[in-house]
Parts: sequence; C-alpha cells; structure tokens
Amino acid sequence: IVSPGGQVPTNGVNVNFSAELNLVPTGTQSLTRLSGTNEFTVTGNNITNSGSGAGATPGFASGTVMVRGENITTIVFRSYIYVPTDAPQALGANNTDSWGIAVSAPIADLAITKTTSTTTPVIGSTMTYTLRASNSGPGPATNVVVTDSLKNGLTYLNASPSKGTYNPATGLWAVGSLAVNEEATLTMNVTVKDVGNMTNKAFIAGAESDPVSTNNAEVVNVNPISDPNCTTTLLPSPASGFDNPTGITNTNNNNIQPGATYDGWSTVAGSAGLFNIIKVGGSAYAPGPDLAHNGTQYVDIANAAGTITRPITLAKASTLSYSGWFSNRTGNNYQPWIGSVDIRNQDQSVIAGVAGTTSTTVSFTNTTDLESWFFVSGKTGIVPAGTYLYRANLGNDGHFDDAFVCAHEVPTVDLTQSSATVVENVGNATYTVRLNGTAGTVLETSVTVNVAAAPGTAAATSDYGTPSVTLVTFAAGTIVGSPAASQNFTIPIVNDAISEETESFGVNISGLTGTALLGTSAVTTTINDNDVVATITNTTNGNETGPIQGVFTVNLSNLSPNATTLTYALSGSATEGSDYADITIK
Repeated sequence: IVSPGGQVPTNGVNVNFSAELNLVPTGTQSLTRLSGTNEFTVTGNNITNSGSGAGATPGFASGTVMVRGENITTIVFRSYIYVPTDAPQALGANNTDSWGIAVSAPIADLAITKTTSTTTPVIGSTMTYTLRASNSGPGPATNVVVTDSLKNGLTYLNASPSKGTYNPATGLWAVGSLAVNEEATLTMNVTVKDVGNMTNKAFIAGAESDPVSTNNAEVVNVNPISDPNCTTTLLPSPASGFDNPTGITNTNNNNIQPGATYDGWSTVAGSAGLFNIIKVGGSAYAPGPDLAHNGTQYVDIANAAGTITRPITLAKASTLSYSGWFSNRTGNNYQPWIGSVDIRNQDQSVIAGVAGTTSTTVSFTNTTDLESWFFVSGKTGIVPAGTYLYRANLGNDGHFDDAFVCAHEVPTVDLTQSSATVVENVGNATYTVRLNGTAGTVLETSVTVNVAAAPGTAAATSDYGTPSVTLVTFAAGTIVGSPAASQNFTIPIVNDAISEETESFGVNISGLTGTALLGTSAVTTTINDNDVVATITNTTNGNETGPIQGVFTVNLSNLSPNATTLTYALSGSATEGSDYADITIK
C-alpha cells in the first residue's frame, strides 16, 4: 500500500495528504504490519500515514500489511487532505494528488484438520486433540497462524507443537512458514469438565492468498459421559437426540404436550403449549441456532420457561449417569435463564435419600453464543428399582437436545458358607463373600465389608476361633462373575476333648462402604461334637445258681463341663424278667 502524504504546493500553499485503510465489519478481523517506512503505521484495524484525517503529518509512507479474519465484506481505502484554515485558496482548480494500492497475493492452499482421541470422553478424564496444519501450494506459506481457543467446558493441560509455538491464553498457534506439501502438528491435552461448551473450532490463515476456503476450518464435537461402564441406556444415545420420529415440518405446532405426545415426552403442569420440535433446514426461528447438537431436530421453547419430562424404568437398583445440551436464542421479551436436567419421582418430587439427582447448570444472561451448545450432566447415588422421570428445564427462548440417561446396575454383597453344619474336628469352616448381579457388571467404586463372628451356644475361643480376615475389599472395576468377585475366609473350629452337645455360632458381614448393596449378611454355623461320651464294660458275670448279680462298669471318656446323664439298653439271648430281674432305671 502506497500513501502519498507529503506537502504538495497547491496555489502556493502546502497541503498535507494521508491515506487510511478500514475493514468492514470492524472489530472482528486483525491487521498485522509486516514492513514499511517509519510513517507507515497500523493501529487496530486502521492503516495510516502517521495519522489520519485533518492534521496528518507530511511525508511519503509505504508498506505491507496482512489482513487476517473471516467474513470480511469490505475494505475501504480513504485519502485525506488538510488545508490550512487561513489559505482557502489552496483548494483551487489545480489540486492534484496521486496514491496507489497494490495487492500482492501469492497463493498457498492451507488446510487444517482436527481430531480427538475420543468423541465420548469420560468426565474428569484427559482427552487429546491433534491438529494438522498443511500447505498444498502452489507456493510456500508464511506467517501461518492457527486459531484454536478452548471453550469453557475444557481445561487446558499442555500442548506440544512440531513447529512454532502455542499460546493457551490467546488460543493462537504461531506455525510460521510452511513449505509446499509440508505439515505441522499440534497435540493438546485437556481435561473434560461436567458442564460447559465443548464445541471447538480450529481456523488456519497465512499471509498468502488461499484459493480454497472450505478446508480452512475444522469443528470437533464431543459428547462427554459420566460412566463408561453403565449397563443399560434408558434414553437414546446422543447421536439420535430428538430425531425420532423425523417427519417434522411445522416449527410451531407444539409437538410436546401433556400425555406423552412426542416419543414418550410430556410436560409438567403449566408447560402445555410451549414446546416445539425444530427441524434444521425448516423455517426455524431467527436469529438463533438453526442447528441441532446432533442430527437434524431439537426442542425449542417459545417466550417462556417450562419443563419437559420422559419416564425411565429401572429393572434393578442402579446409579444413573445423565446429561443434556442447551443453547440460546433471542426472543421478543428475552429474559436470562438457567438450563438444567434432573431425575425425579413420577409425581415430580425429589427422590428421598438419593444424592446427585440435579445436574450441573448453564446460565444464559444475554443473547450471545447463539450458535453454541452447552453441556450439563449429573450422576446419582443408588436409585431403587422403579419408574422415574428425566426432566429438562428450559428458560425463555431456550433450546434443548440430546437427552441421555444410562443406568449402572449396583451389585449386592452376599455371605454364604460351604456347610451349615460341621464336625468338631473339621479344622476350619469356610465362608464366601461374593458380588452378585448380572454377569459382566463392573463395580463402580471400591467396596468393603467388615467380617465378624458372634457366639451362640458355642463359645468364642473354646469352640471356635477368630475369622482369618476382618475386612473384605473388592477393588473398583471388579467384574461380577469373575474370580475376583468372590473372596473366601475361614474360622477355625476347636477340636477339644470335652463331651458336648451340638452347638452353634453366627457369622456376619456389615459396615458396607462403596457403590453396592448389602444382601445376605448373616449365616449360622452348627458344630457337632465328635467325642465318645463313655464306655461300658462287663465287670462280673451273673450265675443262675448263685444267685450272683452281673456288674457293668460305665466310664466317662472325657471331662464334661456339665452334668452327664447316660441311658443304656440291655440285649442278648437272655430275656429281662425271666432270665434276669427287671431293671427299672436305664
């Protein structure tokens, strides 16, 4: 760009000239001074010869500038003349000036691609973006810059460029130059939050003219999940959203009404006549997003606040991972609003004793970010089996898409024993603590239970010992049905030399911690004595001609802690009463 400037004699008076370049729209683009004379200055979106308008400093100025941005509609070049107020004769018929603007636009076809390590990252996990900047020519590219500012749903960790530098504060990757067919890469690690805007757009530009604009930007969407191991999807996956059924043509027909009028969706009291299904490409409201988060249809609420609901049924006690996406648009009487989702009883009441039934929230305070979708999510505690409601709460002129609920079955922890009755000389009684549920269910958190024995008719120490463990732990990630889902312990049985009656004691598990339910928690073990109580011997034989009494001697085999009473029976070829006297006490 050449600006004449200088003092040009006109009718005997020195007149000052300068030039200026303006971009339309302003404030959305950027100018960078690449080279030029000292008088050639760049301020904001203006290029001047040491200032613009009246009072411009004389002097010839020239230089080059790079214009970077999207949607530039107009470039305005202005020439200014300053005439001293005391010399109006300067504006005579001979006023002449010359200026020129030359555009040098070498061609370099720049392209940017952006991929992610996963499109369904786990909330709180690390995800990796990979950006590839390339130049297909035909000429080299200079001053290449990639813009990739992270949205508020992601936290920057670190970045590693193969070339140039990345500034996370500005989101600018200053690549520098790219030769023909050269590629530079940038890997960026981020942490996924449980709320916020997750849509990221990368844009590439250089100093040269780019003949293909369709490959200068790349948008990546992700759908975070709370639980990668949930077992049953209760609401459609994020890919389907509100696209079923698809035959929506009227954007203002109040598709969702009380009574499950749209694919099972209904409204709470006071929300009738507010909700519509918007079809992308139809006559959707404007301004505002005429795009779904996924698919081609989404929910809109008109000039009010309201709630839509859909029933979900749990066959077994479970934790619930749930989420939704909200966006904003203008309206006739716009009011700030907050988007959220929650899980409630069928009568809309809060589920008693269950934590985490309300999601994170997103606040819309003005009509900005009209083309952006914001993510909210939640994770419940253990919800008993039954039917509940998923609810999406929208505000004035809000949009909603991609309702998602997934149930993670909660296993039970049960105690069993290898045998309910043992003989005193068995050595050890064996018990099993087991995770029970649908085979393949993954334990969400570490689970522990305490183990204890309690005396009954059997006494601790003298009849049985202490359990081999006092705490059983199942690690997070344990799979129901796997060997790791069962753990054994033993209790020693005391084999004493004391004659005893049958005795029993109890064994129990208690104090469960973690995401599981306590099932069978107590068993009773019976001990049968193995000791010989007594022996009987014939001390003296009887004699018919005697008469001599026959004598039998009874000896206790072992000591007994209690009084011992024995009964006996007589048998043989001799008959009681005829061969020997009746014995009344036996």
